[in-house]
Amino acid sequence: REAAERAEGEADIVVLTDGARGGTYRTRDGRTGSWPAAEPPAAPVYSYGCGDSFAAGFAYGLGAGMGLDEALALAARCGAVCLTGRGPYERQLTGAELAQR
Repeated sequence: REAAERAEGEADIVVLTDGARGGTYRTRDGRTGSWPAAEPPAAPVYSYGCGDSFAAGFAYGLGAGMGLDEALALAARCGAVCLTGRGPYERQLTGAELAQR
């Protein structure tokens, strides 16, 4: 949280994830919000890499022109899918899964 507090003056969006509880965000203009965790598509196996997968999905979503809520939902899906594999590389959201929404 300390790093997030330091970044608030510079970042347009500060995102704090909270695992199975989803997470919260704060925008530079003071808007706040939250999102729910996505349901994993299979039984959870290992959480290592889920945060990185979330961050990658969020960056992809914003870069693809998604709105904040849609990018956060995609990011949550990416983290949830990663949870179903061992380590950060065994299971990631595929292009086919992305298209299924």
